[in-house]
Amino acid sequence: MINYVIFKNILSHVAEWKRVEILENTQRGREELKRKIEAVTMDKRFGRTAKKINLRSVIDMKNKGMTWANISDYVTVSVPTIQRRLKDAGYAFESGRVVKA
Repeated sequence: MINYVIFKNILSHVAEWKRVEILENTQRGREELKRKIEAVTMDKRFGRTAKKINLRSVIDMKNKGMTWANISDYVTVSVPTIQRRLKDAGYAFESGRVVKA
């Protein structure tokens, strides 16, 4: 029984050590990539490229009564992203409709 406890403790310590090692390697890789991007150009954005959304069609769909979930499925972008893009473009939401703010 004692051997099992010792083995379990050793295994958990090794797992924790590997987890920390993976986190450190990931962080180091992100920092290196960020430095490379900054060295190439300052216009590059770090991370995924933004998916393009046709806001006019989204506004038309919402104003015709479609739900945010249905619109999200149609344009394959999450509801919060759609709403954030609309707000950034100067639109507001009133009574289930999209209006120019």
